[in-house]
Amino acid sequence: MPEETRLGWGYRLFLIGFFITFVGMLLILLSSLLHLPNLVSGGFIVFLGPIPIPIGLGFGPYGTILTLASAIVMTILITLFIVLQRRKVRRSVAS
Repeated sequence: MPEETRLGWGYRLFLIGFFITFVGMLLILLSSLLHLPNLVSGGFIVFLGPIPIPIGLGFGPYGTILTLASAIVMTILITLFIVLQRRKVRRSVAS
């Protein structure tokens, strides 16, 4: 195999870990939907730029609360990321 087409070990491990995590999430989702369909709650959020936009109202008895809570948490995390990036840039400029 030519040297240009070979993947490094770090990249291979990353892909394997990503794949295992993805399959695990799908298995958990399927098992929760098959066994207790009346007790499942959830929602999802799509991020476009820095503003979280909730898509849908969620499902189940706690779907709306879960969607709102995840939007609040992600807004806090994005704000924290921006503040820390600005500090990093200021430190590198001062050095």
